[in-house]
Parts: sequence; C-alpha cells; structure tokens
Amino acid sequence: MEKSRINLVGLRPYNEGDVDCFFGREKTVERALEIFKKNKIITISGAQGSGKTSFIFSVFLDRIQSNFLGVSGREWSVCKLRPGKSPIKNLCASLSNSNQLYLNDKPKSSDFEHYVETIDEKGSYGLLKIFRESEIFNKKNLLIIIDQVEDLFKYSKVFNNELSSEDDLLIDLIYKSIKNESCSIYFILSIQSEYFSKLNIYGKFSELLSLSQFNLPNISLKNLLNSSNKQIKFNISDTVINKISIKISEDPSYLTNFQFLIKKYSESDNLKGNLLNEDTYVQNGQLAGIIGHSFEEYYLKQNKKTQRIIELVFRSLTKADSEKINNFHQEFRFIIDYCEIPKKELSGIIMKVNLEFGEIFDIIKADNFAIKSIKNYLINEDDIIILKYSNCFNWKQFNTFIKDEILYYSQFENYFNKAQDNKAINQKDLESGFELINNENINEKWATKYNFDFKIVNNYFINKKNDFEKQKKLSINVQKKNQRNFKIKLTLGVIIFLVVLIGGIDRHQKFKKIQKERNRLTDQKEKIHTLEHEKDSMIKNAEILSIKIQEDLKFLEKSKRIITSKEYLLFQRDKEILENGLKISAQKNNLEKVKNEVDSAKKELNVNQKFILLTKKEIKLGNEIKKLSKETFLVKTTDKSKISNFAKQSLLLYKDYKALQKSKDSLIKIYKYDLEALKELTLITSNNDINYIRKLGNNIISKINGVDNITEVEDFNLLRGLNTSKKNKLNLVSVSDDKRIFAAGESGEIYYSKVPNQQLDSVTFDSFKLHSNITALKPINSDVLVVGLKNGEIWYLSLSEKIKTKIFPELIREKTSEVKSIIYHENKIYSVSDKSIIEYNLSIKKLTEIQIDTDSKIDQITYDYSNLLYFLTEKGEIFEYNIKKRTHTLIFEKNNEVLSNNDKVTKIDFYNGNFFFSTINGWIYIFNQIENKLQYNKRILAHNSEILSLHFGTNTQKLFSSSKQGTFCVIDFKENSNNMLSRIDINLGPKSIISDIESYISNKKYYVLGSSYNGSLTYLSFNLDDTFDYIKKTLN
Repeated sequence: MEKSRINLVGLRPYNEGDVDCFFGREKTVERALEIFKKNKIITISGAQGSGKTSFIFSVFLDRIQSNFLGVSGREWSVCKLRPGKSPIKNLCASLSNSNQLYLNDKPKSSDFEHYVETIDEKGSYGLLKIFRESEIFNKKNLLIIIDQVEDLFKYSKVFNNELSSEDDLLIDLIYKSIKNESCSIYFILSIQSEYFSKLNIYGKFSELLSLSQFNLPNISLKNLLNSSNKQIKFNISDTVINKISIKISEDPSYLTNFQFLIKKYSESDNLKGNLLNEDTYVQNGQLAGIIGHSFEEYYLKQNKKTQRIIELVFRSLTKADSEKINNFHQEFRFIIDYCEIPKKELSGIIMKVNLEFGEIFDIIKADNFAIKSIKNYLINEDDIIILKYSNCFNWKQFNTFIKDEILYYSQFENYFNKAQDNKAINQKDLESGFELINNENINEKWATKYNFDFKIVNNYFINKKNDFEKQKKLSINVQKKNQRNFKIKLTLGVIIFLVVLIGGIDRHQKFKKIQKERNRLTDQKEKIHTLEHEKDSMIKNAEILSIKIQEDLKFLEKSKRIITSKEYLLFQRDKEILENGLKISAQKNNLEKVKNEVDSAKKELNVNQKFILLTKKEIKLGNEIKKLSKETFLVKTTDKSKISNFAKQSLLLYKDYKALQKSKDSLIKIYKYDLEALKELTLITSNNDINYIRKLGNNIISKINGVDNITEVEDFNLLRGLNTSKKNKLNLVSVSDDKRIFAAGESGEIYYSKVPNQQLDSVTFDSFKLHSNITALKPINSDVLVVGLKNGEIWYLSLSEKIKTKIFPELIREKTSEVKSIIYHENKIYSVSDKSIIEYNLSIKKLTEIQIDTDSKIDQITYDYSNLLYFLTEKGEIFEYNIKKRTHTLIFEKNNEVLSNNDKVTKIDFYNGNFFFSTINGWIYIFNQIENKLQYNKRILAHNSEILSLHFGTNTQKLFSSSKQGTFCVIDFKENSNNMLSRIDINLGPKSIISDIESYISNKKYYVLGSSYNGSLTYLSFNLDDTFDYIKKTLN
C-alpha cells in the first residue's frame, strides 16, 4: 500500500509546519480573525481534544503571519507559553527564549531575570514597559499565545489559584495591555469549555471575556474528508463515515480519536482492499475505543517488567478522593517512589511510550521554561506528569485501574478510620484488611497519596489478629498510641508548615507591590521637604524686602523735606515702590499656594498609608478564609472535633472580615476622591471577598450537620419529613402574591404552606395529589391554582374545596406535549401545546386553541405583564404574540449574529422592557424592548453548562439562575449600568441541581427558594450575619 505523504500527527497537535495538511477550518479562521482584529484578543474554548491547539498553531497563526494588519503594521513577533506551575515566569521565559523582542541585537542571557524584575516592580504594567523598551516597539506587533489556560484551575499539583496570586497578575497584565489602545500587544488564549466560566472571577477581565470568546465549532467530517481525500491513501466506507460523523457531532473531543485513526491506517499494510469497512472498524474498538484498543496492542508487546511499570504509572495518576476524578496527574517524585525504579529508567519508559505510541503524557516542568514532551528528556522529580486526552483514551485496563483505586480508597479509608479509633473488627473484615494491605498495588507510598498512615492500619490489623488468636479482649498499649498520635500531629504540623510557607510566598509577592507604593510615597515626602525649604527661603526674602521698603520710605520722607525740586525723581521712586508691592503680593499668594500643596500632600500621604495597611490586612484575611474553606471542604463529616474547631475559626474570621469591611467603607466614604488613584491597589474585589466568606460559611454549616452540601441540611429543607418517595424530584416552586409557597414535581404531589406569609423556619406544609408528574404551576391566589402535567393536561384546582377540574384537553388525544409553563392574565389562562397557544377564559369557561405558524414545537411562554406574550420554540426561536389581536411575529431567529456557535436559548423571562434569556452554554443575554423590537444590550457568562432555570426577582431586582452542573448564580440587575459584576456564585454540586427558583422576602430579608432534583425545597439566605449566627447557635 502506498503511504501518505502528509504529516500524520496522530496524538500530537498540529503545528506551524503542518499547515498544508490541516483541513476543515477555513471558514472558522475568518470568523475568528474578526474577533481578534476587533478586540486584540481572542479566547478560544472547546472540549478537551477538540482541536484548539491545532487550530491556533497551524492555520490561525499562519493566517496572522501572512501580512495580517495589526496596530504596528503587518509584521509579527510571536511568543508561546502554557501557564504551568509559574504563569509569570513562563511568560518571561517565552519573551526571553527567542529573539522575538529584537530586530538587530541578539537576546541577552540576563533578559529573563530582567523581565521578572520589571513585572515585580511595575506589576500589571510590567509587560507594557518590557514591550516599550524592546527593539520591536512601534515596528512590529507582539502576539502572545497562552495555550491550555485551564492549568490555572484544573490541576492542583500544577498550580493552586487559592494559594498563589500569579494568575491574578497574569490576567491583569493581559487586561492592561489590551486596554492600551495604542499598544500593539495581541493575545490568543485557549481553554477547555468546562473551565471557561472560571475566568469570570478576575473582575474587569470578564468585560474582555464576553467580547473575545470564540467557541470552536464542530467540524464537518465529510467536508474534512473531501478536502483531504487526495492526501489520505485509503478509503473509508460510507457506513463507517456516518458512524464517525455522529460520534464527533455528539462529542467533539473524539476528533483526537479520528486523527489517531487516520495515522494508524495510513501506516498499516494490513488493511484489506485498502478499505476501512465496518467489520475492521468494530474489531479495532470503533472511534471511541481505537486509542485504548491500540494501546492494549502496544502494551502486550512489552516485556513483563515494562508492562508492570506502565501499569504502576497509570495507577499513580489516579486519585479517588479528587473533586474531578478524571484529572489524571501526579508529581514525578511520587511515581518514582511508587514504581520503585530509578528516575532515569522511568523517564526512558515514559518518553518511549510518547515516541513509539503517541504523545499520551504531558510533562509540565517545574522550572520556568517551555513545556514539551521531547525525546531523550530526563524528567525531574518536581515535574508533573499528566495523562492527555483522558476523556477519549478508553483503555479498558486503565478503566479497571480506576475502579480498583476507588475500591482501594474506600476500603482503606474505612479501615484507617477504624484504626484511628481502635474500633472492634470481625474475622471477615480482618481477612479482607490483610488482603488489602498485602495487595501489590498498596504500599506506604500509595497511602501518602491520601495522607493515610499505612503503618497505623498495618499495626491495627496485626494487633487485631493477635487479639483473635489469644481470644482476649481489646488491649492497647498507651505508649504506642501516644507515639501514633505524635506521628499524626507531626505530619499535620509539617503540612500546616508547608501551607503557611506557601501562603508566605504568596504574601511576599503581594508585599512587593505594596513596597512599590511605599517608595512612591517616600518620593512624595522628599518633594514636600523640598517645597518646605523653598517656602522658608521665599518667606525670608520677603522679610528682607519688607525691611528694605521701610528704609526706602524713611529716605523718601527725608528727601521731600530736603529736595522739593526733584519731583520727577520722586515720581520714579513711587513707581518702583508700587511695583515692589505688587511683587510682594504675588509672593504671598505663591506662599499660600505652596502651603496648600504641602497640606494636600500630607493628607494624601496619610490616606495612602492607611489604605496600604488596610490592603495588607485584606490580603492576609482573604488567604486565611480561602485556606480554611478548602480545609473544611476536604474534612470528613465524621471528624467532629476538627469540624468544631474549624467552625470556631470561621466565626473569628467573619468578625475580622466585618471589621475590615467597616474600616474600608469608612475610609472610602471619607476620602472618596483621594482614593481614585489607588483603585489598582485593591487586589480582590468586594464581590469576591463576599463569595469567599459565603463559601466558607456554607461549607461549615454543611459539615456541622454531617453532610457535604448546604442543600442536604435538613434545617434548610422546607419539606423535611415530606416528599420521601423514590420518585421525589421537584420540578418547580412558586409563590402567590400573598406569599403562599407551592412546590411540585415527579410524584404528582403539590405541597403548599398551610398559612401564607409565614416565617420560613416555622412554615409547615399540606399536600394535594394529582395522578401525573407536575411540570408547571401558576397560583391565581393562595387558594386557586392552575397546574400542567407531563402528559399534557392542564387542571384547575381549589385547595380549600379540594376540587380539581381538567380544562385541557377537552377531548382525549393520543399524544400531547408536556406543559412547561402557564401564564395568568386578566382572568385568562395561557399555555402552549405542540404548535398552539392555549387560551382558557375562566369567566365563561371557554377554551381556545390558536395555531402558530412554526415548524418547531413551542417550549416555554412568558409575558410583559401587559398584552404581549413571548414564546420559545425547541429550536431556540422567539415569537411575540399579541393577546388582543391574536397575531404573532418572529422576533429572534435561531441562526443569528448574537449567539455563539452551537448555542441555543433554553429559558426566557421578561421585566420592565428588559428581555432575559439563557442558553445551553451558560450565557444570559439581555435585550431591551424598543418599539416592539429586541435590541441587544449585553451578555453575562453565568455558568459553564446548560442553564436549567432563570428567574428575575421583581421584588429584589436580582437575576437568579441555576445549571445542570449544580451551580447557582445571583446577579444584581441595574438597568442603567453597563457593569453587572456584583454577583454571588455558589457550587451546590451535581447531586444538588436546582430545577426552579423563586425569591421570597420576609422581615425585610430576601431568600431564595429552590426546588431540587434530590427532592428538597431549599431556602437560602444571602445575609452573611444569618449564616454565621446559625453557626454560632449550632456550636452553642
């Protein structure tokens, strides 16, 4: 078979040398260039393995370097980096490791250190200073490519953004460079979609984020094959092409697998008839399993020793207690110890796998240079090994290793807890325990992965075995127990020391910024001192001049008596005196001005010193809050002593937080205008401060109640003791005008508060049973309501009379769509069914169906509290319906210029001329209704996944939303503001997804009611005093 002539990249990304063999993204490049040209930055997001890096480093970069016009012309210098362990040092290394900032001279060996010092000194303006001092300034554009920005969030062993401020500085450097319109620094960022929303934590940068986001669209496999068919030297059957197309459209990360498939069969001589047919495709694992299937073949060709080492490497990458269990990474030092072989030999095996099979391992270096898996590279102990493409690797043995790890961890944690408390154990558990600790994959090094003490568990089983053999009661040696406790404390002490040490490094970085401000203030002091000297000199001159004037006056009087004839000379003398008097007056004014400047400088110096001191306290407190929050999240719910201690610490931190905020507010109020120039000293926004302290409070409340999530706390579940059936998912929550609470869902039960407008901590519920899953509910008043069912029926209910009347459909129908929303307006009920508007007049009990001209089913309906309804179709179209005229108009099409590629509207809401809708990619769009047309206003990235519920609280002026990943977001809505960064973000977790939201005000405090997939009706207060009062009350 004739081999392909193109570069078959397999598992590595395409690069600049692969432009001629990169196909299928031609139109995508042009759309991306529009964003890049307009904003000087583009943030490319997409699934893992979807081709972001290949797109950037091949066609997109080639297009830019092909005479693309920038601020400084058509020539470009390009620097590339990945954040890695040290984002700032990696940036400086990227700038210094080539001659990109030079035209004629050669790079200096001192450039790297000079760039680091410049950024340390100038902070967020450091990159601008480096660029202005370079030879290419105003002669070439500088393009900085930051690939895999998810490093800042994804791998805790790579970079911990809660303990380091380098990520804040990196984002600030980008923001300041982009905002300088005359500066020709451009940026390309790439990040996995699931981490994109995390970039919103960086304050003002979210403004750039909404403008620069470019979600890499799905690629058409058929177009790709048509473009490259002359290069690929084998054929693929239509059946296989269709299967691959469906798979890639469902999950773009499988583009990696397709790339591997092309390389595999292009290099194979065993493809019958030069055709990849369905049988061969299935036998080799199909698209999802082709990498794993091929790796199994590679693995079996190795000798037994190498097989075992490869197995141990994969086992070392797994970690069963991680929040994201599929983030497979580990420090190389641990892998060496776990595999028990020399560093050089292990390095060789890992690099050999990357070279012979394909680049499945990433190596993030501990130093500040480029990150790359290369041949003959000796891996250092501090380097981090990462499994690339974990979502599409699918090696069956590795899946077994993961299941083993989860089982090992669960068993060992159980035995470790028992060993710590020296609990009794039966013979069966003893045998299982010995089998576990004698397992070839479990050893002392494995236990350190989870901070377990292997010796404690081992000794525990030995002691228990002796007890069983001697048939005696449990007896523990006090001395050994003390020794064990000492080891535990020592280990905890070392860990705390390391955490404090890391925190100290973080504070040291921030102290440098503050020291810079102090130096500026010192310069101001010297200036003031100089002015005071000048003032004293001027006063002295004025006194001398005054004495001289007195003498001249005396002489003048004498001259009048003696020389009356010299009137002309006397006139000249008077003129001179007048001029000197004017000079004195001017000098006095200047002295007064200098005095005012001195007083102003003294005042500014005093304010700055106060603000610097406050900033230092804010940094320290913020780090303590984040540290305690993380420790609380990780602590086991059974460790009551530690939880109690953490709770007490949280109360002290909240007390400090309130005092600091009070001081900050007071300072800003008094010196509002003096502090304008010091805004950049604020290292974290008040919004982030509140989110950090709220996260800590929620974690503490969860743990002291013996659960992992705030929604699992029974005290905050209004339906505690109710809704306990297996099918208990709640779909909705609603509140009547007189504040009666309703909730309903899968079980067909409608739960309603017995008494309207009760305090939430004392509310009790009654229920009303229907025969099907309830999917929509609208209270007309506290007694009468209308509900919609999953089977398409709409019922009218009276709670006091316990009656129910079906109002739709009037006749039995074979199939009717689920009712998802109901509107009540002027004694009429409005809903939707398939492609019709349902109108029911309660006064005359008349049902009317109005057919809508659309080829898609109507999904949801809302209205403007007047005469207009808005309904959303399954395709994402939005229509306006005039109630009086019974006419409808398409006002928002699915294919439009506003939504990102592959995005679609999921929920809609309306308030006071403002139209809100959410999307499957987590965005909330805001439009203004002007002359019956929607005019785009702004968009906000609220979540990282599909938004399930969207609610505008008219009484709170806040926009509430929740997502499929269990995140919850509250945004303050101000109609005349272009900035909506004041927000609350809470991660409730995938087990506590909020299906619907309502706001509720009681005693001038606002709460959020959330119906949950787990069956609870949770109420949350966003008053921090309430949160920490609860903690204090529970402790007492």
